[in-house]
Parts: sequence; C-alpha cells; structure tokens
Amino acid sequence: MVGLVPYNLLDTDSPLAEAIKATPYGLWLSILMNLGAIAGLTTVILTMMLSQTRIFYTMADDGLLPQIFARIHPR
Repeated sequence: MVGLVPYNLLDTDSPLAEAIKATPYGLWLSILMNLGAIAGLTTVILTMMLSQTRIFYTMADDGLLPQIFARIHPR
C-alpha cells in the first residue's frame, strides 16, 4: 500500500480502499471491495444471530443460565 500512495494519506478509516483509488480503475475497484466487505460482515452477523439461541440453550442446560432458557417446545 505504501508503494501506491504516500504513507500519510493512509490515515483514514479504510486505508486499503484509499490505496486502491490511486490505481487506474481505482474508484470502481474500491467500491467493489467495500461492497464485498459489507457482504462478508453481513454473513458473519447473520451466522452469529442464528447460533445464539443454541448457545443460550446449551449454557442453560449446563446451569450457567436460568433453566427457563433450557426449555424447548415438545413439538
């Protein structure tokens, strides 16, 4: 990254996107990279949300949380 732009210009929230903007087609590549990062973070957040109920159940089954979290519907 330092070879693309001076190091003092990389003091931003997204230094890799700033470095890519300095290349030909940099604007489009940085937009694509940012969209990929958003898609990746969305996947991680959804996976964490889906597994959280199972974690609560297991913790309650082990006695780390109140037993009400260990109850499941009989169906």
